[in-house]
Amino acid sequence: MDPIKYSELDDVTVITSNTRQTIAASANKNGQLVPQSHSIADTGATSIFIMAGTPMKNIRPATDPLSINLPNGEVVHSTHVCDIILPGLPKILQGHIVPNLSMASLMGIRVLCKAGCEVTFTDKTCDVKYNSQIILRGYKDPHTDLWTLPITPDAINVVKQRVVGKDLADLKNPPQVNVAAFAHSLRTRANAVKFAHQSLCNPKISTLLKAVKRGFLKGCPNMSVELITKYLNSSPATAKGHMKRPRKGIRSTTPKVNANTTPVPIPVPTLPIFNVPPPFHGPAYGTTNAPNVIADDESPHT
Repeated sequence: MDPIKYSELDDVTVITSNTRQTIAASANKNGQLVPQSHSIADTGATSIFIMAGTPMKNIRPATDPLSINLPNGEVVHSTHVCDIILPGLPKILQGHIVPNLSMASLMGIRVLCKAGCEVTFTDKTCDVKYNSQIILRGYKDPHTDLWTLPITPDAINVVKQRVVGKDLADLKNPPQVNVAAFAHSLRTRANAVKFAHQSLCNPKISTLLKAVKRGFLKGCPNMSVELITKYLNSSPATAKGHMKRPRKGIRSTTPKVNANTTPVPIPVPTLPIFNVPPPFHGPAYGTTNAPNVIADDESPHT
């Protein structure tokens, strides 16, 4: 059954049929209702409806009673109004006491949102925030499977001490977080580009340009092709960082000899023996009787 339509101009308030049927079904099945100190958080109710007999503050007769349309077609009227004070909310909310409401009070979420609150529903809790601070918290009732919010002053104070006090304690003793940060003053664009280059461990400018063009430094401040080519100069730290070369032989292809194994002897090839003629021992070069032969001063074995 769909919720009944209502108009804010006619000052007619409605209670959604889904909420009322859920409460009635839970009451008939389990025989238990929401405690009188709490109300059901209803996103379809346009006002705050209080059961008769609920201890509230500043109860007074209603000068302009509300006309409430029930799902069965019956029209009932509110008889009294009361004040609902939420700690942390500068505005005092007004509740309407309805004698015909006999199952549970209803907290209209529309009223909280109109007062500037933000209401968040989770699987187990319902938080009411004002200025990003939790001012009221409710829980899901296990019998009706609906979210409930405290409505009486005593119940609201208990929630304030348990929830709001815990939030204040968390603010005074926040969890420790390890953070690494630094502060550096840069007045010129050249120094900014140089600082960004040093933060990346002074790579080569060509390598830095390749990384920027491929998008690896996307989001890094002062790292663009235009700024690097215009302001960045070669740094001595780049050359010093490349002074240590990897030593040779760490990737040698020579197989290692195990000390426990006997080395295999390498065979020595035998050289052939040639018949070498004896050296010429004739007269010295330049003599008249010497033949026209130039003496070989080098040994044939050289």
